[in-house]
Amino acid sequence: MVAKPSLEDARRLFDFNTDEETLEGMALSDFHDLGAKIVILTRSGGVVTVSDSGNVERVGPLPKVKTLNVTGARDAFWSALLMAHLDSKDWPEAVHFAHEVASLNLRVEGPVERIIDRESLYAGLKSAGGRTI
Repeated sequence: MVAKPSLEDARRLFDFNTDEETLEGMALSDFHDLGAKIVILTRSGGVVTVSDSGNVERVGPLPKVKTLNVTGARDAFWSALLMAHLDSKDWPEAVHFAHEVASLNLRVEGPVERIIDRESLYAGLKSAGGRTI
């Protein structure tokens, strides 16, 4: 099972006045205790924390993107993250890939009308040293 709360979700669930570091720890621990094998915590500022069976990795901050359209960007991020994970990418690469896919959505007014070539995106990320291009 995968849980994907944001830091803001965790604030509402646990304690609104808790500092970010403590809140992150509470969220990771409690979601694992509830049965999640993988907990992916997002936060404003472009940092994503992935806890996979207790192995915690923080990725980011990710680059800011000029936003023309927010519709579907969150869904694009999560579907791309899961696709990259199913493609056996490590979590940092999966997060960068998901950010790039969501960025395609954010930078286009209206629907994204082209098929995303994920192999080209993976190659572009690899040539950029893992940073979003």
